Amino acid sequence: MTPDAAASGGREGAVDAGVAPRAGWPWWSARAGEAPRGPSADPELEALEARVGLRAEVAWGWARLAPKILGPLLELGPRCRPLSMTGGRLVAVELHAMPTIPDVEGWLRDVRHVQTGSVEVCAALADGTRSFVVDSEACARVVLARTDARLVRQVDRERGNREGWLEAPDLDAGFVPILRLSHAVWLAWDGDDGRAISVMTGKGRPHFVGRGADRLGTRIGPQGPMPYRVAPHPGAEESQRAAGGSGWAAAVHRTDGHPPQVVTARGDWWAAILPYRENTSAWSDDFAHWWRHHPGHPLLGWPRGYRFDGAGVTIHRAGEGRVEMALAGGFRVFVWRDGALALVARPETVLDQVRASGGELPPGSEALAAIETHALGAPPEVREFGLGSGERLLVCTESVIAHVGLEVLARCLGGDPYRAANDIAIFLETAGAPGLALVLTPKATTEAASAGSAGSAGSAGSAGSAAAGPEAWLPALDVALGPRDDAGPVGLPRWAIHRGFPIHRVEMASVPHVWLHALRAAVGRAHPSPEPGDLLRVSLTEQRSFQLQFDGTDWQQFSNAYRPTEGVVLEGSLRFPEDTPSERLEAAWVEASRTRARPATLAVVAEEEGCAAFALWLRLIEAHRSGEPVAGLVEASERVSAGARARCARLLPDESYVHRVEAGSLLAHPHHFHGCVVRFRSRVSEGFERMFVGGAWWNPVGGEEGVPRMRTYFADVEATWVSESGHGYGHFDLCPAQACGKATEIAGPREARRVDAEALHRGRVREGVPLRVELELECHKHHWEWRGHHFPRPAGIDYEAPQRCRADLIVALVESIVILTVLDRVVLPA
Repeated sequence: MTPDAAASGGREGAVDAGVAPRAGWPWWSARAGEAPRGPSADPELEALEARVGLRAEVAWGWARLAPKILGPLLELGPRCRPLSMTGGRLVAVELHAMPTIPDVEGWLRDVRHVQTGSVEVCAALADGTRSFVVDSEACARVVLARTDARLVRQVDRERGNREGWLEAPDLDAGFVPILRLSHAVWLAWDGDDGRAISVMTGKGRPHFVGRGADRLGTRIGPQGPMPYRVAPHPGAEESQRAAGGSGWAAAVHRTDGHPPQVVTARGDWWAAILPYRENTSAWSDDFAHWWRHHPGHPLLGWPRGYRFDGAGVTIHRAGEGRVEMALAGGFRVFVWRDGALALVARPETVLDQVRASGGELPPGSEALAAIETHALGAPPEVREFGLGSGERLLVCTESVIAHVGLEVLARCLGGDPYRAANDIAIFLETAGAPGLALVLTPKATTEAASAGSAGSAGSAGSAGSAAAGPEAWLPALDVALGPRDDAGPVGLPRWAIHRGFPIHRVEMASVPHVWLHALRAAVGRAHPSPEPGDLLRVSLTEQRSFQLQFDGTDWQQFSNAYRPTEGVVLEGSLRFPEDTPSERLEAAWVEASRTRARPATLAVVAEEEGCAAFALWLRLIEAHRSGEPVAGLVEASERVSAGARARCARLLPDESYVHRVEAGSLLAHPHHFHGCVVRFRSRVSEGFERMFVGGAWWNPVGGEEGVPRMRTYFADVEATWVSESGHGYGHFDLCPAQACGKATEIAGPREARRVDAEALHRGRVREGVPLRVELELECHKHHWEWRGHHFPRPAGIDYEAPQRCRADLIVALVESIVILTVLDRVVLPA
């Protein structure tokens, strides 16, 4: 029996893992030991990859050499997708059709693995040595006629059988995806700008260079940060907060109906739960909340009124080197030591019980291996074992073993747990399979990091700081319930304790995780003798407030549809540590504001004076305003008072650093770039009350004297971006931001990438990029119209009678569609 089969409860694998193409085809390739047929694009970089593996500098090096490695294949766009360029050669590729380019055999000579649905491609490339993943019987017949069956896998994507097929990311056609770097992050070749770039996929705007406000830089690698923000922000649902911490990390890939979850509790407790059917919409959050209060018996008792149908496992690190485990189906548990995985526990099955009883095995009894005898609510299997120095504990679902394999898992676990979780998450996401893997070291802990750990995040944006996960690198939120007459900055959040309310059922999503523990500690100091039913309400802004209610034991989350106004016992202002700075911090703050010193200068004093969260935010904001792509700035901002952030607005770095962003990012998140110098392409509107660019009020510098003439044009813009929260700019303060700088008009190009008119109409094209499209227009005297879109009459075209025409155009989309060049026009019959 193979190790994979043993780990799967006795089911034999059909194909040797060392030969078969597997889901999540690894960049390093299971068959990379074969001698290459052509020279490397860069022998020095190939030697570095052989020595250190696929690190960020290696991946980005090959991506920048994509034109040399792929040649004319790069111009085919989505029709030719590289799946592996290890060693500076095209080793694995997806082809929609056989390329019609000169010397196509030469460009494909090193390809060892092909993914295709084209019979033509199969007939041309099947030579008996290449492995194939195909999605039709016709393709399979052609390949099997020349190739060992162990090298061929057929899938049926329409029916959901996609194992082995690497799905393409949802990106604009201008990007050629090269390598998945992390959760929803791809290293790609930007065909529009001719450069390697990291791109975040996602709903709504899948072509952002970055994910909304958080941009990604060249220091993120395939072994870099924990699946990039796979853990939602601290205000997300309770069951989805655990993604990584000190000495541990989890890779979770969810589906809508059956979402596996990882939950942590104080005292070094971890729980993993896996539903067997679609439960109530909040069942996982209910379980997480209840279990955090009862970790000692996590799989036996349940809140009244709830029924959970699934499997679970809990891990308790009782001391360094000692682990207690309770397993109730669904998960496999391994210990990694000396580069190999040893199976510690798996769910007991009916087949195991039959074998243990000594009974005869009837024909077809292997099917009994799929029926587990343990589940949530039944007595679990309890076990205790040791975990030595340098070892790793792996808890995973069977899907992880099926889609990653023990061989690759053993390689992943040899390094940092965050990198291991990232690699596993990439495999699961690529395969489209739900699964969970939890990796723990002997010193793993669920306790929050000490305040001193904030200093390690000084190199903002590095893999080390970004990888640490939400609980490991962010200081704990520290607030105090100050008195009402306490002098301090204007506009402090208000709080009040109301008495005389009945105890209500707890609501899960009412109070973000970071605020829950902070407010419990703060109210314990300000109101040490609460009565059951007491209600704490904190109003951060007019639209945002939190409520906790004392249930007789502890302050719990609480949500209702009204704002209590009666029964006020205590009230006051919510204070952050930086709202009441020490004399030394206040003096440093005043001096920094007077001299416009760099934020990092003030951060040193703030950290020494006990304001760790404020110090971290200062370091991150300086890195961000200096052009660095920073992850975690939004989370860090939540731990700093709004008054302190506003007071630091003048602490700006030199303006020699520029953010290269897309106009869509500025439109979606204008406040994130406050105080930054940005460079982007956009439509520019000038003249009187029509001064707009990228959604901001436009203030040109160094242009014509007086009021600019009325015109609209497409330009490269470099400007200082100002967007303070709560402020308006421009005519009647209607704009959320102001851009002050220079715009260089872009002459209409004669060539551009062709797109579909429907994609342009729906906004599913990349913004700020010249595109070629053919449209049927209604041409009026002063403007043209197409499907509700209105365009100013292009320059150089005289007034003419109303008519319909078919036009070949070069356009760009930013806020609206702008016509850059009219290549051809044909008047249509009336």
